[in-house]
Amino acid sequence: MKQVIAFFMQNQLLVYLGMILIFIVGVYSAMNMNTSFFPSQDEKFIVINAVYPGASPSEIEEGITLKVEDNLKGVSGIDRVTSTSAENNASIRVEITTKADANIVLQDVKNAVDQISNFPTGMEQIVVFVEEVVNFTAKMALVGDVSLSSLEETADLVEDELRGLRDISKIEVYGYPEQEIEIAVKEDKLRSYDLTFTDIGMAIGAQNIEITGGRIKGKTETIIRSDHKGYTANDLLGITVKVLEDGQRVELRDVAEVREDWAETTNAGYYNGQQAIFITVNTLNEENILDAADRIEEYITAFNERGSAVKLELVRDGTETLKERIALLQNNGIIGAILVFVLLALFLRIRLAFWVAVGIPISFLGMFIVINLIGLTINVLSLFGMILVIGILVDDGIVVGENIFQHYERGKSRLQSILDGTMEVLPSILSAILTTCVAFAFFIFIDGRLGEFFGDVALVVIAALGFSLIEVLLFLPAHLTHVKDLSDEAKPNKLKDRVEKLLIQFRDVVFQPIMNFTIRNKFLTTMVVTAAFILTIGAFRGGMIQAVFFPNIEQNQVDISLELPSGTSEEVTRETMEYIMRRTTELNREYANREDVGKEIFESYELRYGPESNQANATVYLVGSENRSIRSFDISNDLREAVTTREGRWVLPNKT
Repeated sequence: MKQVIAFFMQNQLLVYLGMILIFIVGVYSAMNMNTSFFPSQDEKFIVINAVYPGASPSEIEEGITLKVEDNLKGVSGIDRVTSTSAENNASIRVEITTKADANIVLQDVKNAVDQISNFPTGMEQIVVFVEEVVNFTAKMALVGDVSLSSLEETADLVEDELRGLRDISKIEVYGYPEQEIEIAVKEDKLRSYDLTFTDIGMAIGAQNIEITGGRIKGKTETIIRSDHKGYTANDLLGITVKVLEDGQRVELRDVAEVREDWAETTNAGYYNGQQAIFITVNTLNEENILDAADRIEEYITAFNERGSAVKLELVRDGTETLKERIALLQNNGIIGAILVFVLLALFLRIRLAFWVAVGIPISFLGMFIVINLIGLTINVLSLFGMILVIGILVDDGIVVGENIFQHYERGKSRLQSILDGTMEVLPSILSAILTTCVAFAFFIFIDGRLGEFFGDVALVVIAALGFSLIEVLLFLPAHLTHVKDLSDEAKPNKLKDRVEKLLIQFRDVVFQPIMNFTIRNKFLTTMVVTAAFILTIGAFRGGMIQAVFFPNIEQNQVDISLELPSGTSEEVTRETMEYIMRRTTELNREYANREDVGKEIFESYELRYGPESNQANATVYLVGSENRSIRSFDISNDLREAVTTREGRWVLPNKT
């Protein structure tokens, strides 16, 4: 190893070329890396959806869910199965094992479901699919003082335009019921033409079709096709429901009123009190979430500049946390490099401190090259690993630089000081970096979601430390071979001399007497340490210090879910939810009058009804956690108390 270090010291041009190459390739890799909120994950869930109109949850459980679960017991590659039996439908979620291929297991699950021949009559076709892993990117609200039909038409337009943007493929639009064609039959007309409801239904089903009738072969081949599929009310008016004896055709318009209307469901959405349609955008693993978010913001600005009566508002930006982590990493990197340079300049020499600080960006750029090659993304966990490793990177350079400077102060030549100083700390640096890499490497071999998530942290730390080792053992010694701080030309550093005198004074006046006291009183020192250990254990056992697997993460929203007894009318559900929102608004004003808060902290409100008449959900969006003095957990508790009585029951408004 000594010869390798000496080789790089003698070939400084090779070192600078290597640094330039790392800089160019590292910057290119960082700029072209894909971004996602969480690390890329393989598909782990298969979903089975079954619809049985009019069935109760118990009927769904006995007729569908239990049969599917029994048939899945023999399928290999399944870890566990969870199911939900609700009114009219069943949802079965199959989690596959870590090493199983989702597509192979999907086919096996489909075969197992197809083998069931005794499903209830009237049940719709079962749907089996692999649940895609998506990253929430943004939620938008389409609002305006227009009819629901106009909102729905505009939402369709927005969806089509968003799908045309790069990195955007998964769009969900909700907040309104489905459109349907209503046929209101006139009873007197039915009697006059001697028709029944069944006749009307059969006529519509037989004629409102799109079907191929075969081919006629001759000199030219003719394809027979019936294209009479109607999608609007006007398309159905001309359907013939009966032909009278005199040849007169009785059309649907003659016996019924046909109109387009909304389905009788409770799906509805509101944003800040206005009727709204919500548009949610998700991105896949191979799509860049930051680029998608930027395009969405640009689209919202361009859409609102059109001057239409409908406005598009950004309800929630799913990349906000990711952007904050990136900004934190950039700030920490800059501050870390400055602190390293300043502190080393106080204890060593300025030029020596500069080359030690250069090791931070070189190690990071090298790390970007490695993680880009192995397919990692920039996400909240890989960024966490980068933030974590910043503090570790500077230690190696400080140790090498300080030891080289110490050898030079002993009277050795510049080259000999660099070589001896590096070789002396080589074992300790190697052991420190390798043990850290081994400790983090355990995350790579953990199965399940935990391994998928924290594997990115481990790879980022290992890659950065690997390049740090190259930088401090090969690049740094080569840089120091020509610095003036290790020569007779170096000017005295007065600031360094003053700091050194203060440290010596602190050592002699404060630190050394304390050390002498602890050494002379070994029994007392041991008792103090033992007492501190006992107090710590007692604090854990007594609940003063709580242990959790993951800490509570501060949120910028509070979710409200309302589910009244099955069968509750939509009117009662709306009254209850309106009361909850009124109490939420009142609580916001109460926060503004409280001394410990001092301002309103609820920025916007999202309200959704459905899909059942007894269900409703709301989301209250808060100001940023850095701009408020109260936690989201406390806010949810305050809101829960505001809408319930002391007995824990809902307080409903009196009807007038």
